[in-house]
Amino acid sequence: MTYTSPKSPLLPFIVLLSFALIGCSQVSTGGSSDESNLNNPASSDQTVSDATYMYYAHGVGTADLMRKNMETGNSESIYHDSTGYISSLSRHIDLNTLFFIDGTQTKIMRKQGDSVVEAIVSGTDRILDVVLVGDMLYYLNVTTRQIIRCNLNGNDKTVMVQNSSLASTKALTINRLTGILYWVANFGGSDLYVYSIHSDGTHFQIHSIHSDMDLPMDIVADDVSDALLWVVGDGRIYRDNLDGQMPEIIIDDRTNIRVITTFEGMLYWAEYTTGDTIFKATLDGNSIQLLHSDTSGHTGLTM
Repeated sequence: MTYTSPKSPLLPFIVLLSFALIGCSQVSTGGSSDESNLNNPASSDQTVSDATYMYYAHGVGTADLMRKNMETGNSESIYHDSTGYISSLSRHIDLNTLFFIDGTQTKIMRKQGDSVVEAIVSGTDRILDVVLVGDMLYYLNVTTRQIIRCNLNGNDKTVMVQNSSLASTKALTINRLTGILYWVANFGGSDLYVYSIHSDGTHFQIHSIHSDMDLPMDIVADDVSDALLWVVGDGRIYRDNLDGQMPEIIIDDRTNIRVITTFEGMLYWAEYTTGDTIFKATLDGNSIQLLHSDTSGHTGLTM
């Protein structure tokens, strides 16, 4: 997911209650104590259009965080992780900063401009996803079944929601315009539950239930239309308009789609065929374009 500052002030940041209405609680902070390094946008890449670069992670045993210049077609490794695959890429364009989960799935990493990569959240709990809105991160801790909010240095952690469904999900997303957080779970069965909660901590709900659907590998919110897009392992991308109807298939007959993201009204995804490929399409699944192809598994993607 990519974040740029909106023209109007953001909605109040999410103050989420747990399913049991336990309220928000502070947890110990473990991030960097240096708050000054994110006060000003980094200077590198400032002369290049924001849409010029595509960032992706590839490799499984070991992984590289890659940056591809969409104008020249050249790709370069900007970080190597020897512990496993990199996942859950988010980019803050204004600060020229990337956030992602490391190969151990216990750390949230930050890379600002051409600086070194540093862990801003670390521990022993398993972290499956992290999303960015404004100057805050929201991440999924499946060990404690919590969604936790922190600032961009990993400090000021607050438990936003705690619920058993968070042990049965692989991804979460947030609509940056409405401030509503979504995740999906299936509890090991065939019914898919879509959860949501409003930014003021109210309206925690099972938004919808869909029968005979696999658990999505990844999910992203369409900020403009307030719909959800998700991908399952059989090569399909679904669109859920959150109107109580069954989700519609907008991308079909692909092979092992792993990650999806959106940028400026377009949909991007990575899939595995004879090699790994990254595609672009409109949000209704039309006008598909091939953007990139190589031989390593893609586990993260952002523009």
